[in-house]
Amino acid sequence: MEQPVPKFYKIQIGGIELLKKGLYLPIINIDGIHAGYTGKGTKTVLPRSATAKIDIRFGPNMEPEEVIEKLKKHLLRYGYDDIKVIVRDNYTWSKTDIHEEFVQKFVGAYHQHGKNPEIWPMATWAAPYFVFSRILRLPVVSGGLGHGGRQHSPDEFFTIEGLREFEKFVATFLFAVAE
Repeated sequence: MEQPVPKFYKIQIGGIELLKKGLYLPIINIDGIHAGYTGKGTKTVLPRSATAKIDIRFGPNMEPEEVIEKLKKHLLRYGYDDIKVIVRDNYTWSKTDIHEEFVQKFVGAYHQHGKNPEIWPMATWAAPYFVFSRILRLPVVSGGLGHGGRQHSPDEFFTIEGLREFEKFVATFLFAVAE
């Protein structure tokens, strides 16, 4: 039986449409691929197995179990019944309404330091925020002042002055929350 061939389309979008897709649709990221001989020298052998580590960033209202099941069905539909899907961990989506008092106090802390925050409606990174927002039913915010860069890389950094700015910001925010 001949297997259907998946079609791949070159998508040419940019600007606000690309931003919307990045925020509200799932994203599959290949973190790494390993196959074949990787030692010194060359070997002209075909690898008997290969592995790929991926992460899937969920859009709103997508649950891990549903997405994992759809991925497995997709692989089977295209004849990849020999691929074993191993789930290491998963986080479901999380969102806090901008009108929450907690969020407004966070925004107010920026204003007290003479800054306007850049507000993103959804976080595109993976973190267990759902524990707070969905299990504990607590609002979640992420941000702050200061300077750093290259997050999650071997040369991640922050500046001393940036750390001072961040500490002042956190103190302002916690004081507002305590009122």
